[in-house]
Amino acid sequence: MPVGTKAAMKGLLSADLERMGCKLMLSNTYHLGFEPGGEFLQKNFGGEQNRSVHNYMHWNNNILTDSGGFQICSLTKLSERSEKGVNFISHMTGDNKQLLLTPEISMEIQNNLGSDIIMALDDVIPPVSKGGAIYDSCERSLRWLDRCIKAHKRKNEQNLYGIVQGGINIELRKQACIEWSKRNLPGYAIGGMEGGESKQDFCDTVDICTEYLPQNKPRY
Repeated sequence: MPVGTKAAMKGLLSADLERMGCKLMLSNTYHLGFEPGGEFLQKNFGGEQNRSVHNYMHWNNNILTDSGGFQICSLTKLSERSEKGVNFISHMTGDNKQLLLTPEISMEIQNNLGSDIIMALDDVIPPVSKGGAIYDSCERSLRWLDRCIKAHKRKNEQNLYGIVQGGINIELRKQACIEWSKRNLPGYAIGGMEGGESKQDFCDTVDICTEYLPQNKPRY
């Protein structure tokens, strides 16, 4: 699943990816939400089946859009988070152009994009964070997941995945996987990794999540 952040692989055409046998690629909700905007894509490229981002990039296969949650962590200096969501200052211009990303807005953008797999907005912090921050992040991510489920308007066309948090705390990850699984989603993602943890901690965390998440669902 190659990453085409703004609905394009750098240096490759969509036709090149098809010839290589690629069936799924990823685009970024935060970046497309800022520019050109989900509503713009839906209005100008939606078509009869509202496959906006597919039509925009001339791509006939599957697309996964992430939620924008990673940017909460990677653009900390340009964002301010609260229970409501995250307010971003534009990383492109540094001016007063802002994007408020809430679970509801993330769902609205992704519904407009028409991607096949959409991700719930999660509260991302480095997995090696100390104290109660990991617990708070995990609990908020679950609350945001429930808001995403409620706000998702295209359940028959788009598969909503929940993103399990919990850092490298194995017991917290177990409980998180159990709670996320209760939502009976089409698939699940293991979030909050590759943030400074050791390779062993990474592998241990992934192992416990794949053990506790549903075996008959995609685990990403």
